[in-house]
Amino acid sequence: MRTGRFNESLESITKAIEMLGEIKDQFGDDFEVVRAKFLLLLSNVNFIVGNYEDSRDAAEAAIESVDRVVTTEADIKKAM
Repeated sequence: MRTGRFNESLESITKAIEMLGEIKDQFGDDFEVVRAKFLLLLSNVNFIVGNYEDSRDAAEAAIESVDRVVTTEADIKKAM
């Protein structure tokens, strides 16, 4: 993204999100957190290039991922 190749970034981020499902077990309880971070990145890049509807969709998907995070740690609950 630092080089301004936003369309290439969108492709890479989308591919990474698709691949997350294949290695979901390796993330364990952190899967939804990792997924949410990639989705937020996707949302931000879509916003930069003017894909506002796609940006909103990715942000909403990220919020759904965060809502599925289960934790007993008070600091993490407060941050969410």
